[in-house]
Amino acid sequence: MNRIYRLCWNAATSQWVAASELARNSRPAARSTSAAKGPRVASIATCIALALGATGIAHAGQTGGQIVSGSGAINQNGAITTINQNSQHLSLNWQSFDIAPNETVNFVQPGRDAIAVNRILGNSASEIYGHLNANGQVWLINPNGVLFGQGSQVNVGGLVASTLDTSDSELSSNTRSFSGDGKGSIVNKGSIRAANGGYVALLGNTVSNQGTISAQLGTVAMGGGSAVTLTFDGSQLLHLQVDRSTLDNLVENRQLVQADGGRVLMTAGAADSLLASTVNNTGVVRAQTVENHNGQIVLLGGMQAGHVNVEGSLDASAPNGGNGGSIETSAAFAHIGAASINASAPMGKAGTWLVDPYDLTIDGAAAGTISAALNGGTNVSETTTATGASGDGVKNASGVGDINVNAAITWNNAAATLTLDAYRGINVNAPISGAGGVVLKANGSAGTGGNITLASGATIAGGAGVTLTAANNFINNAGAAALSSASGRWLVYSSDPSLDTRGGLAPQFIQYAAGAGAAPLGTGNGFLYRLAPTLAITGLTGTVSKVYDNTDAASFTGANFNATGLADGNKIASATGGSYATVNAASNISVTSPGAIGNFIITDSTGTIPVYGYALGGSQVTAKVGRITPAPLTAQIVNNPTKTYDGTATATLNSGNYQIDGFIGSQGATVKQPSSIAYAGSDAGAVALNATFSVTNFTANAGTNLANYILPTAATGMGTINRAPLLISGLLASNKIYDGNTSDSIITGGAKLFGVIQPDSGQVQLVTSGIVGLFADANVANGIGVAVSGYGLTGDKANNYVLIAPTGLTANITPKTLTIDPTVVSANDKTYDNTKNATLSIGNTANALNGKVGSDDVTLNVGGATAMFGQTDVGTGLDVTASGFALVGAAAGNYILAAPALTANITPKLLTIGMTGTPTKTYDGTNAVSLGSGNFNISGFVNGQSASVGQSSATYATANAGTGINVTANLQPSDFVPGSGTSMSNYTFASTVTGLGLGVINPLQLTGQIVGNPTKVYDGTTNASLASSNLQLVGLLSGQSISASFGGTVAGTYDNPNAGARGVSAGSLPGADFTAGSGTLLSNYLLPTSYQGSGSIIPAPLTGNRPRCRHRQRQQDLRRHVQHRSAAEQLHA
Repeated sequence: MNRIYRLCWNAATSQWVAASELARNSRPAARSTSAAKGPRVASIATCIALALGATGIAHAGQTGGQIVSGSGAINQNGAITTINQNSQHLSLNWQSFDIAPNETVNFVQPGRDAIAVNRILGNSASEIYGHLNANGQVWLINPNGVLFGQGSQVNVGGLVASTLDTSDSELSSNTRSFSGDGKGSIVNKGSIRAANGGYVALLGNTVSNQGTISAQLGTVAMGGGSAVTLTFDGSQLLHLQVDRSTLDNLVENRQLVQADGGRVLMTAGAADSLLASTVNNTGVVRAQTVENHNGQIVLLGGMQAGHVNVEGSLDASAPNGGNGGSIETSAAFAHIGAASINASAPMGKAGTWLVDPYDLTIDGAAAGTISAALNGGTNVSETTTATGASGDGVKNASGVGDINVNAAITWNNAAATLTLDAYRGINVNAPISGAGGVVLKANGSAGTGGNITLASGATIAGGAGVTLTAANNFINNAGAAALSSASGRWLVYSSDPSLDTRGGLAPQFIQYAAGAGAAPLGTGNGFLYRLAPTLAITGLTGTVSKVYDNTDAASFTGANFNATGLADGNKIASATGGSYATVNAASNISVTSPGAIGNFIITDSTGTIPVYGYALGGSQVTAKVGRITPAPLTAQIVNNPTKTYDGTATATLNSGNYQIDGFIGSQGATVKQPSSIAYAGSDAGAVALNATFSVTNFTANAGTNLANYILPTAATGMGTINRAPLLISGLLASNKIYDGNTSDSIITGGAKLFGVIQPDSGQVQLVTSGIVGLFADANVANGIGVAVSGYGLTGDKANNYVLIAPTGLTANITPKTLTIDPTVVSANDKTYDNTKNATLSIGNTANALNGKVGSDDVTLNVGGATAMFGQTDVGTGLDVTASGFALVGAAAGNYILAAPALTANITPKLLTIGMTGTPTKTYDGTNAVSLGSGNFNISGFVNGQSASVGQSSATYATANAGTGINVTANLQPSDFVPGSGTSMSNYTFASTVTGLGLGVINPLQLTGQIVGNPTKVYDGTTNASLASSNLQLVGLLSGQSISASFGGTVAGTYDNPNAGARGVSAGSLPGADFTAGSGTLLSNYLLPTSYQGSGSIIPAPLTGNRPRCRHRQRQQDLRRHVQHRSAAEQLHA
């Protein structure tokens, strides 16, 4: 019996119910597999009459809608019903909730976290054939069931369709419990799609998917039971758990459930329920890895009485990158049919498949499915748990948690590992062979069947390694080739070798005191046992011997021990860590056995397989079975003893020429003097040396006992008789001018040999015909070393000598002179600047040098080139000396540069002369004027030089008085007075200098005189009347005249009002009162500001008597006149 159920409509209860897979409906029945009878829930006749899908079109519309909590509104407009939800949580009650094919129900919600709980209170199941849309989460709770009919389309953020109810108070909690006794079923034949990261949860006694369900990066959960818990994180569903079961809870998938990057959870029955439950898959369940989110598929039945039937396809692979996901198919009874299981990852790490029933028997179908999964790169883990009924359609009332491999499992994908983890034992009755790893664990305790048993022919091969762990025993009936690994190794963990059946399987090591998973101490394949034996040494026998090594360390063979505690025929192969009572050579020495187990090498009975894990018990033992023999020494002559050829074979060596081998550590001895020592011949070359010794020839170093050694009696080695040096004298090297090579000529006329021993006289001669010299450097220098070669020796004894290269020979290489091509460098003319500085015109310098050797790297550098005239003064064809040229390049030092012969001209410098100041004179009737140095501004002198114009004749543009008159001067070199260090021959200038508007001719000042003795009769005043004839101008140039021409008189002033000869004066008169004569301009003169002269006041005549008083008055007037005159005379003075 495959324990696969069908859903049928129970007309009596108006519910979907689970029935036997053998039941028939109106359509042809699905393929069935012969098996024991499964649970029956309704009669076959009823199922045929009212088969799923036979009800036709759903009832139209939703009725009795009422909001019982939260805020929202229900709007129905024709075939469209819209529920506008305003609050985060909204609870609605409906009398019925159906959607016909032409109808649409839209939930408009605040967001994806919003939940609308719809409880259908009527007596009928909800039938959805139209469209259900929501941007948030919609829950349909109908204890009579919910059918999503063929053609229906559900697009939501999240969906719960359940026959189990929940409390509104749990909506804000992450954990939400559903429970109830509704007998209806949840069936999907349409298309249900949740938004990315959303969920679809179908909960009830029976849940069946016959359409498509999709929740990308989210969760599809199908739970069969009477109480279910969902765990959320916000709007994401994380976990489903069935808490309580009813009889024959069923969850099945016949078509497609897809949650790429998310999880698919199919659970029927509580884990600890004793009621039968079933999870069937005959369709496709897919949760592939997306964007590095691994998929998860869980098909979980009750672990006491549940069934998981795996057919169809379970796909948690990673075809587009990332790691494979996980697949679990666990229940008390697991049937693995012709299924496709895939958790492979071509570009990452393979996923896993876990099968976890009570008992597991892997038959042909299951083996095929497992092999396919492994080939696809999926790790497969088959696990059994506590005792219970056996699975895979094989009745086993004992149900002890065994795994039986009854069909061959093979795969070739090295990334996949097969794990069989049995609650009790594992029986391998067919071969297991894979490219990956194989892990078998039999966890039963001793005496309860925790064995791993390999039947005859049931070999196990794991390319990546094989590990078998038996809580009890390992029983091998498959022979010596039972276990193998191409690139890894096999390890078998068990309890006791005496209880195992190895069956000829040979390990590469054996290890005791090794529990399950203990780290192997050996390499290669191995048996590891929990048995922990203890070795005890009871005595020593035979002889424990060694050669003196200055330690008390003792090593043993297995024959030196009397021992107890060795298991399974093991034996001691050898041991270290014992000790002698002395370090010196002797016999009958007391020896003590090792004190640590690590000092013993233990093998199997053949002596070829190492054994680990023993403990050491008892005490160390001691016996006089030791012997230390002296260590042999050898000697050799080293360090190439040498001497210079002297015609004899005698040799003299020191202690450093003897090497004695065989001493321990820092111990040693030196050779004082050998009994004999000599070269094997007398001629120069590599010659053997032979020495002999006696005991007295050695001296022991501190801390060395020569009695612990066998001393050498002879030594041999190689030495060298060096050729005797001969000197050459009388050679001379020659100087030369640089020519680019190092060759030199050697003068050999006085060459002689020194150093030939007397017996060889006449048998050694010097050959000079090929002697040549070679400068150490081809470049210019003094005292360059000259190497001499080309000399040689001839004669019968010439091979015993070597010529010493003559040293101390030196000679000079002098620079070669280069000239500068005259077309490249020339001197430039310049204007006088009172310096000798000159400038050069330089052309292309690439080929400016004449005379260089070959392709020498030398060029002309003109960057610092300067030039100097031989004098500072003006001249033509003057010599110019150029300097600052440099030779650059690798070969520049081998040359000197001849200075170029250059000439150029220095031309006079032009001075700029301007007239300055105000050349001024008083009108004299001519245009001539004399100018001085202050009337000239001279610029253009250099370096502080100067000159001034000493005196220069110039002319005004007119002879008449005025201002702004142009002045012109004609200069000659003789007009200049040069300053110190200034020569006017170095300068040139314009001979005519004009000062525009600079000249001034001031009018000539005239003086005025009063002439003609102007006279008046005393009138008591100083008033005078003057006629034009009384005024005369003094100071006119010869031939010029100006006379007063006014009519009438002008006022004047006597200096005293009294009668007598009086001074007369008058003030200035306007020019209009004067007339210029011919050739005379009034503007050339300045008229007087006053006129002075003499006049008279005659007494006034009197008539009648003159009173006394007038007499006295006249006396007073006379006195005042005298006083005034005196004052006037004083002022004039």
